[in-house]
Amino acid sequence: MLFEFSLTAYQKLCLSLMELKRPIIRFDELFSQKYDASSPYIILRHDVDRWPLNALEMAKLESDLGIRSTYYFRFIPSVFKKEIISKISEMGHEIGYHYETLSKAKGDPYKAIKIFKTELSELRSIAPIKTACMHGSPLSKFDNRIIWKHFNLQDYGILGEPYLSLNYNEIEYFTDTGRSWNETRTNLRDRTNQVKDKNSVSIQGIDDLITLFKKTDKPIILQTHPERWNQRTDRYLAYLLFDYMANGIKLALSFVR
Repeated sequence: MLFEFSLTAYQKLCLSLMELKRPIIRFDELFSQKYDASSPYIILRHDVDRWPLNALEMAKLESDLGIRSTYYFRFIPSVFKKEIISKISEMGHEIGYHYETLSKAKGDPYKAIKIFKTELSELRSIAPIKTACMHGSPLSKFDNRIIWKHFNLQDYGILGEPYLSLNYNEIEYFTDTGRSWNETRTNLRDRTNQVKDKNSVSIQGIDDLITLFKKTDKPIILQTHPERWNQRTDRYLAYLLFDYMANGIKLALSFVR
C-alpha cells in the first residue's frame, strides 16, 4: 500500500516532476532573476515547522535524484538545529528563514523587526539566507506578513518573499497544509493571492496532482511540510493523529475569526 504522505509517495511525485523536463529551481534563483519567471519552472518548497530530521530525510531523497529545493526553517528550539540546517545546505538546497516575528512580538512591528534581524543573523551564521517566508502561526491572531507594511524586505538582504513577491494567478500552486491538496477551512494562512477557478479540479491525492502537472503549461510551486511525510508506520500514524486534532482546532478558529 502506498501511503499518501510517505517518502515513497514523495519520491513518486518528484520522479513525475522530473519527467516534465522542466528546470527545478530554488526561490533564491527565481528572485535573483537567474530564470525567466514567465517560463514553466518548478519549485519545491518545504516549510520545516517541526521534526527537522524529516526535512533531512527529504533533502537526502531529493539530492539523490539530483533535485535542489528550498527549506524554510522556523527559529524555535525544536526546529533550529544547526547541524541539520548545515547538512541540508551542503547538499545544494536553499535554506530560507521561516519567520513568525510579529506573532512573537504580539503585534508590535518594531519589536518584531528586532527579532527578525537577530534570528536572521543567527541563521546566516550557518547558511546563506536570501529569501524569507512567513510561518502561518495559526493559533496567533497576527498575520506575520503584515510586518512588511512597516519595513522593506530588501533592507535586510532578502531578495523576495514567496507570499508577497509572486502573482499566483500565473502559477499552479498546491500545499499539503491540513493534509489536503485543496484549500480548505483548515488552511488559515498558507494562502496566496491566487483567484481559484470555481470549476477547478478537486485534487484527491498525488495521482491527481501528477495528472494536473502533466497538463499545465504554468510554472509549478509545490509546498510541503516534511514532518507530515513519514516512512515509518508509527511516525506516520502519530502525525496523522496530530493532523486530525490540529484540523479540528483550526476549523473552530476559522469560524471565530
